Amino acid sequence: MPPRVAVFCTPEPGHFQLLRPVIEGLTQRGVETYVYTDSEYGECVRQAGAVFEDLFSRYPLALADSTSIPIPCRYVTYAAHYALDVAGDVMRFQPSLIICETFSVIGRVVAGLLDIPWVNVSPG
Repeated sequence: MPPRVAVFCTPEPGHFQLLRPVIEGLTQRGVETYVYTDSEYGECVRQAGAVFEDLFSRYPLALADSTSIPIPCRYVTYAAHYALDVAGDVMRFQPSLIICETFSVIGRVVAGLLDIPWVNVSPG
């Protein structure tokens, strides 16, 4: 069975662009890669050979927090609000690693809940 990795990314284009080469590199090396992000990037994820998971349509950011300022703080509330549900989704395919960009707090929380190692990819 090939290794499995879950990748988490917020809806911001620059954050997805940061992870895109990582996703492509993983799939090119035969790693089964599931990408949890916004529907805007679904086609790019599939073109990279990964499995797209529509995180923000299924679990809307606005329902978790639509008022916190600065906006990146909303991803902390998001993680608290949806952690158990998303962890259940991720647990089904049993990844051995979670990769997340800095604002994808949900990835770190899910990794902790499932006791899976995680790696942060930071812009800049």
